[in-house]
Amino acid sequence: MRASLPAEYYWRMNNLFKLQAAFQAHLLDTNEHHIYQSIMSTTKMPAQKRMTIYSHAYSARLIEALAESYPMLFLYLGADLFNQ
Repeated sequence: MRASLPAEYYWRMNNLFKLQAAFQAHLLDTNEHHIYQSIMSTTKMPAQKRMTIYSHAYSARLIEALAESYPMLFLYLGADLFNQ
């Protein structure tokens, strides 16, 4: 028999799911701002700036990975068009 999990487990998993969904929504549409309330802001770095930096870095990594996987397409299109 499987032991039943405590209610707190389900609460945490639900919150994790919501956080991941908000994070994904922001990465796909930077006008989506629900994630900001879950990201710690400081006087030096507000949540919006943190997410902007992360979003740009994430996009750059995806483009780099695609360019490595499809080098001929990258050469054919050129960097400017490929990066769009």
